[in-house]
Amino acid sequence: MHQRSRRSARHCPGRGGRWLTVLAIALAGLPATLAAQTLKGVVLEGNTENPVIGASIEVLRTDSTRVSTVTSNKQGWYELDVASGGRYLLRPSHPSYTATGLESVEVGEHEIVSVVVRMGPTAIPLARLVVTARSRDRLAGFYNRAEGNPAAYFLKREEIERRRAARPSQLVQMIPGLWLARSADGSNNLITMRGIMGRCPADVLLDGLPVAQDMGVSIDEYTTANLLEGVEIYPPNTILPTELPVQVNECGVVAFWSRRSAFQPLTWTRGIIAGAVAILILLGSGVL
Repeated sequence: MHQRSRRSARHCPGRGGRWLTVLAIALAGLPATLAAQTLKGVVLEGNTENPVIGASIEVLRTDSTRVSTVTSNKQGWYELDVASGGRYLLRPSHPSYTATGLESVEVGEHEIVSVVVRMGPTAIPLARLVVTARSRDRLAGFYNRAEGNPAAYFLKREEIERRRAARPSQLVQMIPGLWLARSADGSNNLITMRGIMGRCPADVLLDGLPVAQDMGVSIDEYTTANLLEGVEIYPPNTILPTELPVQVNECGVVAFWSRRSAFQPLTWTRGIIAGAVAILILLGSGVL
């Protein structure tokens, strides 16, 4: 096939050569797979919700071959794609924190695996990693719970669009028992509920990962309302589903779920480009 392409370009420089040039340019930007596997998560300090900034997460194959390294951002979050499914080793490191060695994580084809990394001060190593979410369809659990949990309040996509909120936090301000409070520096909206000891910041999650409200971090810093597919709210002291990584529900839980399309815009765009380029090649070669 490669030889035939070269001859076509040599004998038809005016037409076939142009199509082949377009193909080479377009395919150079395409990923190896159109639906990658994703490892993402958050690095937290000890047993708190405080983010660890600048932690290095090294991803290795089981034969210790390094795949990639990613650094946690100012909210402690990290994310990377791996080329294929399989078992990987995660090795976290930080100058001021310690996690006790490697952790093995199994990643399925086209799967998003969320991993919480907990690191303690250098002198006090803590448990390494906890896998908190694993799903091919992140929203299946949300819709299942929305159909059969009268103790919680659910906002589906239709309701989110109807509310026309500019910020994610504003989606919940009309729900009884919830209030928006300003952070200490006045820049962020924090979601609060009435707990046993009075009003306090709720546990806020985005796609199963914690948002550090106790550090003044708002859900509004992570996403926008038009990228959300659903929200579920659990009042204080109600029973939480096992899918949500919150052990004690003292101040309520608000879990935001992103739309699937928000995570794969570039993938779909490249897929469309690849198809369009293939048609152009066939047209240019006279096949169509």
